[in-house]
Amino acid sequence: MKAGLLITFLTTFLVAAAWPQTDQTTQLSSPTPWLATVNGDSGSLAFSSEAERVNLLRAGLVLSSGYDDNAFSTATNHVGNVSFMVSPSIFITEARTRAFWTFNYNPGFQWNQRLPQSHHASHDLDFNLQFRLTERFTARIHENYLDSSTSFRGISENPLLPGGSVLHQPNQSVITPLAKQVMNATSLDLIDQIGEGTSIGASGNFNSLNYHETPDVAGAPLFNNQSWSADIFYNHSLSRRHSVGLTYSLQKIATFGPIREHVETRTILMFYTVNPTPSMKLSFFVGPDRVVANDEFLLVLGPVLIPVSKTNSKWLVDEGMTFGWQGQRTSAQFNFIHHVNDGGGLTGAVQTYSVTAGFRRQLAAAWTAHVALDYGNNDPIGRAYGSAFSDVVGKIGTDRQLGDHLSVGIEYGRGTRKYGTYSGGGSYGNSANHNLAWITVGYHFSRPLGR
Repeated sequence: MKAGLLITFLTTFLVAAAWPQTDQTTQLSSPTPWLATVNGDSGSLAFSSEAERVNLLRAGLVLSSGYDDNAFSTATNHVGNVSFMVSPSIFITEARTRAFWTFNYNPGFQWNQRLPQSHHASHDLDFNLQFRLTERFTARIHENYLDSSTSFRGISENPLLPGGSVLHQPNQSVITPLAKQVMNATSLDLIDQIGEGTSIGASGNFNSLNYHETPDVAGAPLFNNQSWSADIFYNHSLSRRHSVGLTYSLQKIATFGPIREHVETRTILMFYTVNPTPSMKLSFFVGPDRVVANDEFLLVLGPVLIPVSKTNSKWLVDEGMTFGWQGQRTSAQFNFIHHVNDGGGLTGAVQTYSVTAGFRRQLAAAWTAHVALDYGNNDPIGRAYGSAFSDVVGKIGTDRQLGDHLSVGIEYGRGTRKYGTYSGGGSYGNSANHNLAWITVGYHFSRPLGR
């Protein structure tokens, strides 16, 4: 409740502050050439014309209906659920001489047909700020807060928002039972341009994931987790198109369940980035990772409970790549990463091979199509929570603009899992196959914000 009131107050304040501005829009081919980047950054799925539009307020209302044919993620006797959602939205982007910021907020009110929790409210907030403190020194702050049902996760994603760093994002490559999910991701970057084409800096990140109101019929628990990380990095441009970088990262992941697990990683990553064209960016990275895991639990021997603490360590190799393309009518994004991450609620920390891909194409003046893929092969660091599993979720959809303000959209998604024996719930391992479909009707308007 407090979080909802705070978000509502912040939204009202931003609208009130932005509305009286003069009626001028700033549209430049390079509105913020001084924006700093950090090793591991990924871009958005905005078209180049959309990315160039700044000093803009966009608001609207979206009505959505979705269907999940296996809402409780059971092995047999699948239960289908029809959901309805009403979601207002506000998006602001502003560029100034020293600052660039975006604000995106989508509250929602959802009704479920066949769930014990028949209705609830949701919040999806994303705030990103870059501020140039001096000519050389820049600070970045990014906050993402999500309080929503997992059935509507991703349905209201804004393609204009930046993707953030792939190194420290929560693990989204898992399929969970329908539940109320509260996720928070906060990052702070400090970047110092120490020379021509050379920068150094430090980053801090905090992620938390909590589940509430999970139906008992789901058949498996969902575990809360938190992670912290700190980075120091170096980046140097070899030429206009080529650059290299080095990042040292310390990360800690805590999983809260019957087994309290703490995992610490220390990683050194070397980066190489190339820009084949001004609208394309391709980056590769690789490096060693030292992993130390500690599991604490109670061993039951009849009436006696014996506390047990087990620690193990190993060396891994982290690697990955990111690709982004922002064209006039086509945008694409592809990220591959192999590293240690949280278990997404299904298990403890995992060694994951993760692939995320997105594609948008403007088919005609009023038609836009989009495709998305999320794949994760997750191998738990400790075996106490279960064995390895892999999930894949694919989505395809299209949007149709009806005049200046109205739009309709339809989307279909399919999620499947291959999973071994799960500790405490063997049948759950092969039960999370889903077919999902959504239809949306939206009303949007935009207003330029003057300088």
